[in-house]
Amino acid sequence: MKGACCGSWLFFHVFNVCVGLAKASDIPALMSGGRTGEVVAWRPLRRTLHSGVWMAGNTVLYIPMEALQRSPGEASKDKELIQRLEIVLIHWTRQFNEVLGAQHLVEMGDSAGPLEEITFWSSRCADLTGISLQLQKPGVRHIQSILRLSKSSYLQPFSKLAQEIQDGSQQAESNLRFLSLLKQPCEELVQLQPGQVAPKLQHIADLIRIIWDNSPHYNTRDRLTALFHKMSNEMIRLCCRSLSLDRLFQGHVASSKQNLRDCIECCMAWKHIYLQAARIHHRSVVPRRRVNFSDISPADEAEEMLTEFMKGKV
Repeated sequence: MKGACCGSWLFFHVFNVCVGLAKASDIPALMSGGRTGEVVAWRPLRRTLHSGVWMAGNTVLYIPMEALQRSPGEASKDKELIQRLEIVLIHWTRQFNEVLGAQHLVEMGDSAGPLEEITFWSSRCADLTGISLQLQKPGVRHIQSILRLSKSSYLQPFSKLAQEIQDGSQQAESNLRFLSLLKQPCEELVQLQPGQVAPKLQHIADLIRIIWDNSPHYNTRDRLTALFHKMSNEMIRLCCRSLSLDRLFQGHVASSKQNLRDCIECCMAWKHIYLQAARIHHRSVVPRRRVNFSDISPADEAEEMLTEFMKGKV
């Protein structure tokens, strides 16, 4: 990672120096003329810039040095410079769209557990916070001022996404803070054998309820439903790890049967806690804020897992 960061820094330093040394009046001479020619000429730079940004593993907003060497009023009158800055702004907008769209891709996963959810929000919080801090940098604000004075049509979509990034940063920080309540008990849970799990489940269910009651952003029906589903995934994975057909066929019949009983008791304990939470939830929560417990069926999932084991598929 250190080498990647140094490589990314070196790329930006060299690129900034090259652009800073070139006069604005010299650059169009290298292009074929007209707006279309300029856009085509800048495409290789955009591709190189994009690959350089992701070398460091974070979203980095590239700031061309030539824009910082002139006042907003002066720069806004240079049409060729405005065109180049609009290309940079379009690239920033694309980066924002990629970051904002990443959440929906992750939320579609069906096999993730609560620890993966925490890892996702930790990474998302770091990325969005990093972008939000970059948006406050003088260089970014300077380019926005130039494009605002030039009445660029690309500024309004960018500003809208920039606000979404800042709002998303606050939400991600809040979600991570509440989900972190589950980190230690879930880390302990994955180290246990099925027979040791049942006493730990009520505490985890209570923590999920605390998140539901107090989180300003993670308290939606879909997210809480998904969180219970992720917890069910963790239970299934834990049971799958403890069951081995190889050991059964090697003659370890008694221990294999005990492991299977422990898995059944573990899943039934989660089912009981889950159904109890559902009853309490439906009695105390108004309908529009209820988690859709009917979409989560840990008992059915556990039964399916055990059936697959008996068929030799697990």
